[in-house]
Amino acid sequence: SSEIRGLQRRAEMWASSNASTASTKEATGIGVVFAYISERTIQSMLTGTGIAFLLIAAAIIIALKSVRYGLISLLPNVLPIVIAFGIWGIFVGRIGMVASSVAAATLGLVVDDTVHFLSKYHRAKQEKGMNTHDSIRYSFMHVGNAIVITTVVLVSGFLVLTQSNFQLNTQLGVLTILTISAALALDLFFLPAVLMQFDKDKTCDCRTCACEPVCEC
Repeated sequence: SSEIRGLQRRAEMWASSNASTASTKEATGIGVVFAYISERTIQSMLTGTGIAFLLIAAAIIIALKSVRYGLISLLPNVLPIVIAFGIWGIFVGRIGMVASSVAAATLGLVVDDTVHFLSKYHRAKQEKGMNTHDSIRYSFMHVGNAIVITTVVLVSGFLVLTQSNFQLNTQLGVLTILTISAALALDLFFLPAVLMQFDKDKTCDCRTCACEPVCEC
């Protein structure tokens, strides 16, 4: 698309300099139309998705009454899309018009797991008085299986799109699978680590900490 837009600009400059008597000097055609549609789609996706992430973080802050949890939620919500497009960039390098809207399309799926995990974690901390480590265990116990099963079902569904002979459907399916798979991995491994780092207790008497070996140096 960028190459077509560049060709259009060069052609219009040439026409202005060498075809001054022509009635029109503005290039058109299906190729030019779609070159600009893809550009505007990507720009709109980036702007809209960025605003959506901020609104989601604000909603989590209000619901859980914690600025810390709202800011923490941004990481496992943003990174899956970054990882998916990073992998796609390494192995493919080109994004079609439909695939460029994957970030907005998968946003609800990515946020869902994070919200479930954080809500259970917050309940364990506030209502049950658990420490950070036990709150994470509580979250895994109550929503761990659910978010894994949900992801498996979604991946199985989008695998159907990857079998399509229509390239746009295939790209949409592959990128969506990459995004929601990365989201699951981050919620299971990365989010608990972030919570233990930025929401850790001053003292902890959970069974893990109690069993840590004492240095006898």
